[in-house]
Amino acid sequence: MVSEKDNSVHIYDMRKIMSSSSGSSSSFFRSSNHAAIGKPLKTYRLEDTVLECHFSPSGKHLVAATKAHDGMGTVRIWPFSETISSEKYDVYPGHTGAIYCLCFSPCGKRLATGGQDALVGLWDVAEMVCTNTIGRMTKFLRSVTFSHDSKVLASSSEETLIDLADANTGEKLSEISTRHGADEMAWNPKYYALAYASGEPDGSGIVGTTRMGPPPSVVTVVKFSSSL
Repeated sequence: MVSEKDNSVHIYDMRKIMSSSSGSSSSFFRSSNHAAIGKPLKTYRLEDTVLECHFSPSGKHLVAATKAHDGMGTVRIWPFSETISSEKYDVYPGHTGAIYCLCFSPCGKRLATGGQDALVGLWDVAEMVCTNTIGRMTKFLRSVTFSHDSKVLASSSEETLIDLADANTGEKLSEISTRHGADEMAWNPKYYALAYASGEPDGSGIVGTTRMGPPPSVVTVVKFSSSL
C-alpha cells in the first residue's frame, strides 16, 4: 500500500513486484515512481487528506485516517475488491481535528484512533462505534499501538511520556517517561516489550559529532513483566 500527496492510495501485489525485479527486492526499494514498480491493482482516490492507511484485520477493507475539508477527523472504509468502485465507502466521524494515527488490535475486535484534538478513540470494530475515549494527553497524538494480546494500548504524543491503558476501557495502567516523546511505537508480537522511536531536537544525544540535516532519531525498547 502506497499513499500519495494527492490523497490517493495505491495497492500493489508484492508477489508481482518481486518476481519482476530480477530476483532482487533491492530494485523495488530503489524505485521512486510507479512506472518502475508496475501498475497498481487498485487506486483509491480520497477527497480528504490521508494521514494513515491500513488493511482491516480480515483483509477485506481498506481503512484510512483522514482530515475532512471542515477540519474534522474521519475514518473512511472501502471494501477491497477489484470489481467494486473505490467511490463506495463509509465515513465515520471520530475527532474534532484530524486523525493522525490508527491501529487495529491483533484480535481484530478493536480499533484505536489518535487525533489532533489530543484524544484517543477506542472503537468496536464489529459495530464501528467509538465506545471509550482517552483524554489524558494535551498534544496531538503521534502513534497508537496494541500489545500482542490486545489488552494494552500504548499512546504517544509530543509529551515526554507514553500512556499505557486498558485497551477496552481506556483506564490508565501505567506510563513510560521519555525525553522527547515518541514519534512511532510497536509492541513485540509475542511479549510485553514496547519499542519507540524519538527524535533529538536539540542534538543533545550526539556527543563530539557534527551532523548536517534532520536531527537524529533514537529507538528505545522497554520490557515489562507479564503482570502489566
